[in-house]
Amino acid sequence: MEMNLQEAYSILGLQQGASEEDVKKAYRSLAFQYHPDRNPGSQEAEEKFKNISAAHQFITNPEPQHHAPSGANHSVVNDIFQSFFGEGGFDPFGTNARSENYNISLTLPFTEACLGGTKSIQFAAPDACPDCGGAGGSAEHKVNCTDCNGSGVVSRGNRNGLNIIFNTTCGKCAGKGHSYASPCAKCSGKGRVPVLKQYDVRIPAGIKDGITLRLSGLGGKGPKGRNGDLLVSIHIESHPTMHADGNNIVSTANISLKSALLGCEIDVETLYGNVKMKIPSCTHAGQKLSLKDKGIRIPNSTGSHIVIVNVEFPESLTQEQQDQLDKIL
Repeated sequence: MEMNLQEAYSILGLQQGASEEDVKKAYRSLAFQYHPDRNPGSQEAEEKFKNISAAHQFITNPEPQHHAPSGANHSVVNDIFQSFFGEGGFDPFGTNARSENYNISLTLPFTEACLGGTKSIQFAAPDACPDCGGAGGSAEHKVNCTDCNGSGVVSRGNRNGLNIIFNTTCGKCAGKGHSYASPCAKCSGKGRVPVLKQYDVRIPAGIKDGITLRLSGLGGKGPKGRNGDLLVSIHIESHPTMHADGNNIVSTANISLKSALLGCEIDVETLYGNVKMKIPSCTHAGQKLSLKDKGIRIPNSTGSHIVIVNVEFPESLTQEQQDQLDKIL
């Protein structure tokens, strides 16, 4: 397609003279929208994708060029493929040293979740094989991959008539560039074995059920040697007498009708142990009484322990009791 500079900007939906960053954003968005992989069998989308690529090439590098991935274009095309396949899911240029995130579940008692602190965890995750140092075999048994000639990447291009050439990780050697005639016996040539790990995880006070903590660099070691993240999924056990409401802790106290009328003192189980609470006279059912600063303590804020009073009425009254109440009330 023959075009001038004004037409190239127009194809990308921009005014002539738009910034380099705006050009990059427009190209990424349109290329993602009209890429043939997202529009299989659509000639219209394929033609638009060609024009978009040509317009971007014309603006960023007017000189004729047969290979798209160089300089700034390499970054843009790489971003687009990451949009298709996910971060770390596919590496079209063979440059991403993939790592492995490792997921574990951690169940906490209710009080520990509210108070926070440090929890020691153990799990087995992939790490470098101690026998081969993570190589997968010894140097004397190394054999270059025949598909990529030892480079770890293979070239792909000209799909659906598009003149775009890019590199992708070699499938035969998984990007290593070699294999071993006699793989390491301990790891079967994989370079990694499960290793028992132990870490102390800081639990924030008041952490919620279902939250996932991400511990950077503490996960499994990937095929190319970089550690992934440890993802700790938090599950919180319910408590028989308490539950959280924001930073407050809520529980129920059952008292007799006599105690509600005359007042009394009760023991309340809190996060910090049993605390004495005075029930004033003439307390009614459903009334909320508060123990200040006995809730969840987070930076710059401390909750209360809220006690909801439940008044237990007698199942029946004798005639004498009825007469006495009638005189009193």
